[in-house]
Amino acid sequence: MGDYEAPRTPRGVRLRFTALALVPVLVSAVCITLSWTGADRSDALGWLPVAALMTWLLWWRRSPPRHLLRGWIRCLLALALAVSLIRAMLFTDGSLWGFGLLISVAFCLAIVVVLTRNCRDHSDIPLVSTPLLLPFAEGTWLVVQGGGTKSVNHHVVVPQQRAALDLVRMRSDGTRARGVFPPEPGDYAAYGTVVVAPCDGVVLRAVDGLPDQAPLVPNPTRPPGNSVRIDTGREQVLLAHLVPGSVPVEAGQRVARGDVIGRVGNSGNTTEPHLHIHAERDGVGVRLVFDGVDEPLLRGTRMRANAR
Repeated sequence: MGDYEAPRTPRGVRLRFTALALVPVLVSAVCITLSWTGADRSDALGWLPVAALMTWLLWWRRSPPRHLLRGWIRCLLALALAVSLIRAMLFTDGSLWGFGLLISVAFCLAIVVVLTRNCRDHSDIPLVSTPLLLPFAEGTWLVVQGGGTKSVNHHVVVPQQRAALDLVRMRSDGTRARGVFPPEPGDYAAYGTVVVAPCDGVVLRAVDGLPDQAPLVPNPTRPPGNSVRIDTGREQVLLAHLVPGSVPVEAGQRVARGDVIGRVGNSGNTTEPHLHIHAERDGVGVRLVFDGVDEPLLRGTRMRANAR
């Protein structure tokens, strides 16, 4: 990677995205506070379903904010919710099922149903012909885009990418970066990780030299950024968003599973350092399978690089 310096994210952009990521925390805190202002059981319980929903989103495995926030924040909210529920149930006056509580419960159930249904797997999509090697030599990786419908996975609307995955590396503390939306690509655990060929084949195209984007500032004009496309003879496999200057292969070159083909970067249409990977057959995306990974590759699935 040499002395290459990636651009920094402008402060205003970071603040905007941080505010959005903290919405579940703030909503939960406000609802818990309002619960404590209730004069009877009905008033105290009425706000807690919404607080519970927001707290659930922070713990739910397919909720991105979970992996941007320290564990103690989630634990503190869960504890406050539990204490508030106990306090509400200790009231001797007021109805258990007030109108406000019924509305809150109905709203929360609707949100849960919509989210879980939209995060279904792609079992109706044909599988890749041969299981792939997980394209990393080290680390624990998280699927942040994969499976589901377009409301939770932006790849679905593109035929070639309908089963694509976006993968980020996890730190030992369960987060994927130092801080919330840090300005430097190098602050993200995935950045600079060696990427290896997941399959045998011939390189159809290798792009290098495009600059990294600042985190949260994508470049939609060159979506894959620095990338490598491999023809296996049955499918084409694309690995995208690599670090400039890290791609050692070129078009026409034959590669074998495990050969180094670059490093994870932040080039192209990307908001944080990650690896995009998809396979397509006759221009239509096929479902990926990795050696040693048995669970469905959905948003929130974790994989260890040594699981082969």
